[in-house]
Amino acid sequence: MDDKNLTLKAVVAYLFSIVGGLIIYFTEKDNQTLKFHSAQSIAYGLIYIVVSILSRILGLFIKFLPGIISLALGIVSLIVIILGIIKAAKNEEYRFPIIAEVADKVVEILK
Repeated sequence: MDDKNLTLKAVVAYLFSIVGGLIIYFTEKDNQTLKFHSAQSIAYGLIYIVVSILSRILGLFIKFLPGIISLALGIVSLIVIILGIIKAAKNEEYRFPIIAEVADKVVEILK
């Protein structure tokens, strides 16, 4: 596979999380590493949504908590997106802690 094409698909998967990950997951036929990265981006999107909802609920009781969690999620998102794109573009499988385990379950569901 052409490097530019692989990089573009990695960018789509990680930048557009759930939707981009699903598109790449179901359209990619050959590259299993890219399929894994797509599943990992879907898993990250799902985790992000759950944590965001929980922080809003907890914010009803502890006023400053959503701001702190939002800042932490922003930093983690930037790291996940950049590192995920770099590793996928190099065709290297990189397993993010926690996210990769959820990605394995996502792959089982999508089969």
